[in-house]
Amino acid sequence: MPAGTFENCYKTVTTGSPELADSLEVWYERGEISRDIYQSQMKAARTVIVRWFASGVGLVKEQIGSPD
Repeated sequence: MPAGTFENCYKTVTTGSPELADSLEVWYERGEISRDIYQSQMKAARTVIVRWFASGVGLVKEQIGSPD
């Protein structure tokens, strides 16, 4: 349920770790990790977190998901 409307929010976008994704790719190709682990960790490495902050209130909205 919405708690109100907030204007002039500060928006932040945090992306996953490309370095981790590169390492996972290498480990998978070497056979050091299973396909299941590779897929689940790649999903986490590519996660995008978008947050909106309102002055005097703090965090008012957060979305977590894949870049798609």
